[in-house]
Amino acid sequence: MSTPNGGSIVTFGKRVESVAEEFKERMAPPGGIPNISPLLDARRRMYAIPDGAFDLQAAFNVCLVHQVPRFMKDTYGDTGILMPDTARRRVEEETPRGILVSAGLAALDTLRSNGIEPGHMVSFIRQAPWRMPVANIGGADFYLIILRDGDITGSEDLRVALAKGECRIEYQRDTAQHVYVDEKGERWTPKHPFISEDY
Repeated sequence: MSTPNGGSIVTFGKRVESVAEEFKERMAPPGGIPNISPLLDARRRMYAIPDGAFDLQAAFNVCLVHQVPRFMKDTYGDTGILMPDTARRRVEEETPRGILVSAGLAALDTLRSNGIEPGHMVSFIRQAPWRMPVANIGGADFYLIILRDGDITGSEDLRVALAKGECRIEYQRDTAQHVYVDEKGERWTPKHPFISEDY
């Protein structure tokens, strides 16, 4: 059986399997990447973030994000029509969702004061323009998206923490602003990301 572009479905399946096998062989074991949180360590294995993604520490207000598709589908909607590789890749590349892998010091200050940590599943501006290659495994390229802290628009993990009561939002009358307060009563005074005048 062949695909519209002339490739063999069996061959494609075998290629995917060989990339997955090579990926598993090259991936560090749990706890094998130093200085990352347990959450980020678990997510790197769950979402197949290559070890090369941890070779660089972001600087300044830069964030490095491993993009994750919102829905892992091979078909259009609920139909049985298979999505071609190019269409599936475009959907994956345009999904404004991913795992925060690294953040520069200025970005960490801003993000942490707003309840976001490395390892969080975050949303960000759509179609982020910059991608940095971090690995090539079995002929497949893997990238991180380069963002500024202000390009991150939210955290799924923060929403869960709020719902579970692990933190809450409180209004401070003396400063006339809202802050996050964790279970220990520590306040996270929010900082705003730097946004240039030409943004």
